[in-house]
Amino acid sequence: SPYEDVEIPNVSLYDFIFEGLSEADAQRVAIVDGPSGTTTAYGELKRQVDTIAGALAAQDAVVAKHLSALRRILVYQSVERTNG
Repeated sequence: SPYEDVEIPNVSLYDFIFEGLSEADAQRVAIVDGPSGTTTAYGELKRQVDTIAGALAAQDAVVAKHLSALRRILVYQSVERTNG
């Protein structure tokens, strides 16, 4: 890449993006939908992520069950490809 490497601290992606988010930064555009031009500011993105995380946490047992099943499928597929 022609760009310099970016140092990313050893923190979660959530903390990397949202930790210390100032009021001014919360108003800055985080995402632009190409076709429609609709924008989402960092503050709104954080609110949406928090809402989804809360819903997932409420369904923790269900999520864990699905992740466990997905893990088994991926391991099985990996073994099949290796031995195939």
